[in-house]
Amino acid sequence: IDVLMRIRSYSDVSKAVKTIASKLGGVPITADGDRKAYLTVKIGASERKLDLNFIESQSWGTAVLHFTGSAKFNQAFREHAKSLGYKVSQYDVSKGTKKHYFDCEEDVFKFFSLPFTPPECRDRHLEVTKEVDVVYEADIIGDLHMHTVDSDGSATAEQLVKSARKQGYKYIGITNHSKSTGNGMTQEQALKLVRQFRKLSNEELRVYAGVELDVKLDGSLDYDKSCLKKFDYVILALHHKPDTDVQKRLEEAFYQTRNIPVILAHPTGRIIGYRSGADIDWTPIFKMCVMNNVLLEINGQGDRCDLPDHLIARAKQIGCKFAVNSDCHSSDLWSTQVNGVHLAMRGLLHRKDIINTSRKRFR
Repeated sequence: IDVLMRIRSYSDVSKAVKTIASKLGGVPITADGDRKAYLTVKIGASERKLDLNFIESQSWGTAVLHFTGSAKFNQAFREHAKSLGYKVSQYDVSKGTKKHYFDCEEDVFKFFSLPFTPPECRDRHLEVTKEVDVVYEADIIGDLHMHTVDSDGSATAEQLVKSARKQGYKYIGITNHSKSTGNGMTQEQALKLVRQFRKLSNEELRVYAGVELDVKLDGSLDYDKSCLKKFDYVILALHHKPDTDVQKRLEEAFYQTRNIPVILAHPTGRIIGYRSGADIDWTPIFKMCVMNNVLLEINGQGDRCDLPDHLIARAKQIGCKFAVNSDCHSSDLWSTQVNGVHLAMRGLLHRKDIINTSRKRFR
């Protein structure tokens, strides 16, 4: 992992290295000349090498652009600069003996009269002269996947509503687990809460009642269809063995939920650092979602971040629509949902691709 350290002067690097080692409790740091150092830290269950790159303040803007990348985007950026007679390095922008320095990477774009490309988009958006039109954090006005104390959450419905109003949302959907997962409820218990949740609505914030419904190994569901019709929408989830018979299970689940609004939760089933996502051909599943009007979830939970961005891009090409959700289990909604927004940006999704950027689109 590259870590950039802003510093007044390269002569201060040795002092900075000692300070960092002290702050980290004596973690060994290996210096490499007067501009770099290395250390190893434990992140989760694995050890990772950090490359500390010390950058003098005047070079900060070009250094951030250089290290952020992507490599292909940097190449396109430098080719454009070269066509104008400039050379871009991690230290400066130069033309002959004249050097230009920048405080932030946005200023480098302005210098060349280029639209700013957000870092999340630079893997796929390589046309540096063309503005990228993607969803941003401020575009999200609702959250459609959240849990209360009635299943495995730590917040009450009232606390979720309060948090949503503070965030400025226009609507939320409460989706506790069905009986097979997460201290879930029987359908009778779940239906008792539907009216209670809807009563929390007002003109400022609409509250919808959904359910996160388990799809079992044989494709059957926890609740019957007559029950499901009483919810505003259903979130289908393959919690148990999410990499097994995925297409067959979803075909059966989509058939049972036809004419009911459906979102497919954390589709690959990955848990980062614990289990990989289902390694299958997703193209027929994405096509199946389009045919059945099923939304794909972009789940922002830190250990899920699911769909991954490369699959988001593929699903968009096929014609899928998406919901960016927090899957929160506390009253802190935005801290996880923002991860989903950044994944959507990496997949180059537009506002119109995402259901919870508009009241009308969601209805």
